[in-house]
Amino acid sequence: MSASWSTVEALRNDPAFLREVETALAEQDEQCAEREAIRSEGAGSVRGKAPHLTCTPANNFLHGPPRAVIPNDPIPWPEATEWCGTRARLHEDYRFRGLPALPREGAEPERIEQAVAMEQAGLVTKAERLLLCNRLGDVWECGACGRAYKVGWGCGLRSCPDCGSKNFDRVFSRLLQIEPMITDAIRSQAGWGWKILDFTFSHRGEFPSREELKKMRGVIARVTKRAVMQLGGKNGRNYRRGRGCSLKLDPHGFPVLSDGWPIGLTKKGEERVLRGWAAVKTGRNQVIRSCMRCGKRVLKDRVSKAWNCRRCGPIEWHEYEHEEINTSRWRLRFGWIQIAVSEFGYNKQTGSVNFNYHFHTAFFGPFLPWVRLVELLGEESLKALGVESHGVVIEPASDGFRSVLAHALKYTEKIPATTPAGRAQYEIVLHGVRRFAVSGLLQGVALPQAVEKKNCPECNSPMEKTLRMIPLSELEGLPVLLESKKERPALGSDSKFSPDAERAMGSRARAPC
Repeated sequence: MSASWSTVEALRNDPAFLREVETALAEQDEQCAEREAIRSEGAGSVRGKAPHLTCTPANNFLHGPPRAVIPNDPIPWPEATEWCGTRARLHEDYRFRGLPALPREGAEPERIEQAVAMEQAGLVTKAERLLLCNRLGDVWECGACGRAYKVGWGCGLRSCPDCGSKNFDRVFSRLLQIEPMITDAIRSQAGWGWKILDFTFSHRGEFPSREELKKMRGVIARVTKRAVMQLGGKNGRNYRRGRGCSLKLDPHGFPVLSDGWPIGLTKKGEERVLRGWAAVKTGRNQVIRSCMRCGKRVLKDRVSKAWNCRRCGPIEWHEYEHEEINTSRWRLRFGWIQIAVSEFGYNKQTGSVNFNYHFHTAFFGPFLPWVRLVELLGEESLKALGVESHGVVIEPASDGFRSVLAHALKYTEKIPATTPAGRAQYEIVLHGVRRFAVSGLLQGVALPQAVEKKNCPECNSPMEKTLRMIPLSELEGLPVLLESKKERPALGSDSKFSPDAERAMGSRARAPC
């Protein structure tokens, strides 16, 4: 009798081991019975599907494992074999564990000081990300030649000086997709184009609360919308002609157009060609969690982190299922667009942000009179905040959409704080506030995130990210994958955004900065 068989015989005669096995099997049987009962109860209203739990394999290559190709000068076999073992170990050690725990003594002293201030304000997760910035790395591998490279991981916080340029590039490339979405018919209207439209709010010598910041964003959206609604001349007539109309769709569910303009239906069923208007598709495909008993949506509580059904209350993971829904629909909208980015000013004496909360916006649409914008801002700010504000600047774009977008996003890269305490205060005040908001024609239209792509520097083949957020101490043997230079707007070289131009704009009586 072999040693392994004798061990099995000993376990079969061990009462404690048998009780443990029976308990485990009984728990599995109870869960299966409970799921079957839930599925039978809701068979008439929901689909009885079990939640699909995906497993991440150790090899994440979409096109198969890396293979050595002779023309691409593959890496030697011993190195490839050694790296495969290292990759399997790193994947097992760092998968599904969130941010790795590294001693904070390895971070820079200024980062530690800023992280301590953020932790005292309750931003614990953001403080951890700040301390791990540039101390972790992602692994990219080439499936053709088998080479592996490391790329530094950034925290992405708006107060991180090392991530400022990356945040600017990411948001700038994403918002560049807005320009091609504007139809040729709307673009061809006389006087329509991109303009700089900035707003600033009065302050009481202290930072506004998060609720006040959100109200300010709503104020500028209403100001711009009211200014467009109250236009005179041809633009005003076009807007009022389309109000209350619904979009006419063909039998296939697509809008009916006439020379690029959508056709609307009045409440009486009359057809109108709506100039100045456009048909846009909002919404997207998304996966939601629904209760298997009642079919209601299941949401996660932010405080307790528990899953709650709107009707049944707290439920476990095996009591809900994943469901894919499509919320897209065609909408009829007037052709103006506003991209609003909110920021605080900079105090050179203290090295931190000041109380001047303002918005740099990129506006596409007809000419809006400055006097009327100031009046509307005073009315809306008094109604929402109890204090009148009158800071408005509007001027045409110097070099099209790219220059206006660079102006709106400039403080994404130029962080208005230089000291650790100032950067911590900047992050705390803007915590929970959106970086940008799109209103008007493209409000609610999905802007796809840019897909990160990299090519192998040796064979120029597409690479794939196989490991994420690995400590750089574990990747010392891998070479660094150098980032390709991207075309970026030069804020300092353009006369519109040079330091002298910025100071001149700041000296105006109605300037927002």
